[in-house]
Amino acid sequence: MDQPPSQPAQSNHLSRANYATIWESVARACPDRPAVVVAGRAMTYRDLDDAAARVAGTLRAEGLGAGSRVAIFMYNRVEYLVTVYAAYKIGAIPVNINFRYQGRELADLLRASHADALVHPTSLGRHVRDAARHVPLPGLVLAVPDDDGPTEPGRPFATALDAEPLDPQPLSPDHQIFMFTGGTTGTPKAVAWTHGNLFDSQLFSIYGSLPVAVPGDLDEVTRIAARTDLPPTVTLPLTPLMHALALFNVMNALVLGGASSSCRRWATTRSPPPGPSTSGA
Repeated sequence: MDQPPSQPAQSNHLSRANYATIWESVARACPDRPAVVVAGRAMTYRDLDDAAARVAGTLRAEGLGAGSRVAIFMYNRVEYLVTVYAAYKIGAIPVNINFRYQGRELADLLRASHADALVHPTSLGRHVRDAARHVPLPGLVLAVPDDDGPTEPGRPFATALDAEPLDPQPLSPDHQIFMFTGGTTGTPKAVAWTHGNLFDSQLFSIYGSLPVAVPGDLDEVTRIAARTDLPPTVTLPLTPLMHALALFNVMNALVLGGASSSCRRWATTRSPPPGPSTSGA
């Protein structure tokens, strides 16, 4: 007996979940709410979305797109979250790299992940330069200034923020998220999720402590995030964002329109305009 053809899921059904699409919707619903707080300084949802959209524009201009891999070799900084969000905006896959790795280990993971871009702080630049002795670096390398070290062989992260912000794109729940294991007993390996199945697995973690029912569709996800009568959600990721525990908790907080408190300041500002010459006539 023939089975009736399956019906495509509605565009706002939970099975269509993609984290970038959800965060963009939350940012439109509560743009002035703090998304990240560092030492009393707040980055609003509008600011976070704009920064991520500009970095996404840079990634797209460099030829990255769905399925591209963006390696993040960084401490818990706002730029880490901006880069993850930017990658999600184009369907790219963030690659988590342990900031304790030395050059050879970094090179091995860049090779294994087929990284198309790399983002790192200048304080880890020596390991990036060492890695370049063992493997060709990705075509795009962005360096976040956190000490007096050089940005070479890359360019300042701030230049990525000078791009025109990328408009929201149609995104799939089948776009992937990688979490590389630590490789304690062997070579690090990627645990692959899709946005859709990760979101489904996190529903209890997101909504279980709130006096609300699990939403039935993505529109309800946004409505819950925008409510002002619910206890505010704030997360402090004490473990590194390179670990799933910290990253997924922060991702879940953003689904709820909540805030993440970071332990480090950020340098997510656009490049300053050129000033008047100070050289003598």
